[in-house]
Amino acid sequence: MKSLRDVKGFHYMTRKRDLAATINIVEVYGDAGSLSALNAVQQVLRRTLNITSLTLIFSFEPALRVLPTTQVFNNLTDLNVNAPHSALIQFLIAHSLISSLVVGKLPCLRMFTY
Repeated sequence: MKSLRDVKGFHYMTRKRDLAATINIVEVYGDAGSLSALNAVQQVLRRTLNITSLTLIFSFEPALRVLPTTQVFNNLTDLNVNAPHSALIQFLIAHSLISSLVVGKLPCLRMFTY
């Protein structure tokens, strides 16, 4: 999703559970990553539980950039975000299958296990 219109369309589309269940890649960038789209993006994420690849490139101030903390994407293996490191900690702990991580524009070449 790269525009507010994309977010609204995707938000409407994911209201159907059977359709939302087939979505495995979610990308948010450009105007779709604006603060005004955040609520709809969060609702889309709550409905798309089979995500394997998630890109969240927000365009608003870093202090407000958040990741879902109560939701777990059991199949998530690729994550690309520009959120602060402090916002990632709980998310990464809950998603142990992530094998490809990009924070900002820098790929993290080594994943640590607990």
